[in-house]
Amino acid sequence: MKKLLCICAALMIAFGTLTARAADVTGSWNGEFKGPDGNGFQITFTFKQDGTALTGIVAGPQGDPIAISDGKVDGDKISFKVSFNGMTISHEGSLTKSADGTVNADEIKLTSGTTTLVADGAESGANGWTVDGFQAAGATMTKAYDNYYVASNRTYTSYDQYLQTGPYNFGFASKPDYVEHFPYQDGLLVTYWDTSQSDNQTAVHPGSGLILPIDANPQTRYNLTGKPWRTTVQGYDATFGLQKSDSFTLHVADQPSYVRGQAAQPLFDDTKPYWFADNPQYGVKLPAAGVKIKVLQQKGTDMKVRVFS
Repeated sequence: MKKLLCICAALMIAFGTLTARAADVTGSWNGEFKGPDGNGFQITFTFKQDGTALTGIVAGPQGDPIAISDGKVDGDKISFKVSFNGMTISHEGSLTKSADGTVNADEIKLTSGTTTLVADGAESGANGWTVDGFQAAGATMTKAYDNYYVASNRTYTSYDQYLQTGPYNFGFASKPDYVEHFPYQDGLLVTYWDTSQSDNQTAVHPGSGLILPIDANPQTRYNLTGKPWRTTVQGYDATFGLQKSDSFTLHVADQPSYVRGQAAQPLFDDTKPYWFADNPQYGVKLPAAGVKIKVLQQKGTDMKVRVFS
């Protein structure tokens, strides 16, 4: 029972240091637990989440993997049971996701039947836990990350020539294998590189990603069905420059939908909004540092810009 108790308790330690793979806990989670004697061993939890249902196994350095039972995910709460040698131990925990994408444990509670074996709200010190590879945090914690703006002049030359003819749209229910092409616009493409993020999964962290393009025309563009265009169409005119965007017609379920080109947008200003709540998986939340980049001249592969604040 002692070994199993240690295995279950190690779950939340492992969560404290791992990066969330997606919006759920599906996958393998590895961690190390150290007991009061200082000896440690590796623990692996393999979970599969299907909605609110949680299944999986827990494996230690010895013995066969043990299947979990009655696994549930309810918001930021996770719970499951492990049966071993005629005893069932319940595990309950609270998970929160921080801005940098890590999953944190706020509460640990282990019970056997109606008896509470371990209860720790992480509010009063280590309480016998060995801090190894993670840290205890108070109400708030601050960590600095580098972030950059990357600006590039995109022109229809070399490999970028396909920006003009490559993008495509499946718009015909009657011809499901038929595509129509439209042009990505040339000009100054500004991207935000945020090292506090490990991926571009904006479905998990809306408006934030490792490196995301900033749309010069960020307001949500809707098609004739009243729904937002998919991101490849929404961002076709993401570049800043001195030229009006192209207009063209695409189709949605065989019906034509006109995409109207917008006026030239020569100025990038990071104090302005480039993310909107009506289309949360598109756009970028910027730090509003006062950085500005203005296109002064644009001709062919040549461009002159001014960077200021």
